[in-house]
Amino acid sequence: MLVCPLCNSLHTLQKRCPNCNQLLEDGGRASDYFDPYNHYLDIEITNANDGVLRSHASCPHLLYCPHCGHDEIALIKERRI
Repeated sequence: MLVCPLCNSLHTLQKRCPNCNQLLEDGGRASDYFDPYNHYLDIEITNANDGVLRSHASCPHLLYCPHCGHDEIALIKERRI
């Protein structure tokens, strides 16, 4: 079974903002921002709607900088458990 290490609190993010070099924060799965009910849907469905192919085994997360407001989508590699 593949799981996202950020969604399941198995890993913390250590990526820096390209603008101000502060640590970016994880805003959660990007698909949760598209529709108020997306977080209730199966991850396979939301990934397909986001254009993320299952073969990539990745979970798109919104990363943001609370200091300067920069945001970006990062594909987090899922891990086998």
